[in-house]
Amino acid sequence: MLLATLLTCAVALSPNSADPDLWGHVQYGRDALAEGLPATTSYSYTAEDYRWINHENLAELLLAAGIDTIGPIGMLIAKCLLGVGLVSLIMLHAVRRGAALLTVCAVALLVAVNLSYFWSMRPHVLSCLFYTLMLTLLSWCFAGWEGRCQIPRLERDRLPDELEYSSRRLRYLWLAVPLFFLWANSHGGFVAGYCIYAAYLALRGFEAVVRNGRGAFGLLRRLTMMIVAAGLATLMASIVTPSTASNTSPGR
Repeated sequence: MLLATLLTCAVALSPNSADPDLWGHVQYGRDALAEGLPATTSYSYTAEDYRWINHENLAELLLAAGIDTIGPIGMLIAKCLLGVGLVSLIMLHAVRRGAALLTVCAVALLVAVNLSYFWSMRPHVLSCLFYTLMLTLLSWCFAGWEGRCQIPRLERDRLPDELEYSSRRLRYLWLAVPLFFLWANSHGGFVAGYCIYAAYLALRGFEAVVRNGRGAFGLLRRLTMMIVAAGLATLMASIVTPSTASNTSPGR
């Protein structure tokens, strides 16, 4: 049943129509691979020589490299497998949380069908990937903590005297720093992702303070540091140094 569900999801996540922006992204990526990132606008007749801040550099480099190595068919296969991988992560998490098999499969099909309308070869596909990885990281780091309200007055059942979490696992929140660095260089969706990440940690810190009072200040400082570190990662320079050479490409 799981295999049949995943195969059906693969059909939904394999549309082969080219997005209108695809070949522009590919060309920008090819230019960057050949000359380095341009310091000013390229292919522009109305803003010539203006500073250009491209927030999708990494995605365009990947698209260009993919098209030039494995070709369009290979990229379609890779896109389909990526979508199936994301749906598989959702299904795995649901099963571990005790969801019934029929429910897991039904929700997976709904996710795949709705995602198919947006699953074209564009940089926003990477936003879907990084967002899923972010949620997976948070769920793993806060295992034993999430899944129930930790505020005594709002929780019906009696809560343990101590807040249950793994300090060792919380160290892996540092993985959010490279994740947001890559995300910020791939697609503008990182802004929404960072807001969700910051809100999640802030609310976890609020729960800890309500439960443990001043005893939670150390944990609160750690979570605040993680929010700041991930935010600073989005402000770091692009992974490729902009080219200082004169613009020589056609149309520049």
